Amino acid sequence: MVHAFQLLFIDCDYPRAFVWWIGMHAVMFFFLFKDFYNQSYSKPKVRAKSPQPVTTEIKEVYKNGTLKNGYTNGHTNGTGTFVRARTVLPAGN
Repeated sequence: MVHAFQLLFIDCDYPRAFVWWIGMHAVMFFFLFKDFYNQSYSKPKVRAKSPQPVTTEIKEVYKNGTLKNGYTNGHTNGTGTFVRARTVLPAGN
């Protein structure tokens, strides 16, 4: 801003209207940067909570503890069906 307004204090043939025009641009950019700084660095960051994992249940049981799709973890949920613990996130994550 000092550089933009210095021609107001130095006697030269540069048009004063352009000095004010350039000086106002400097002031505008100062306030734009100040707003950016306040939004980026002054406020504490709020993080989004990640979704809880979803357990999917597969009810198709085959011989020797194998499943049709090939997954097995060796555990059942008490009803004889295997439970596959796999994190399933919503679309877009």
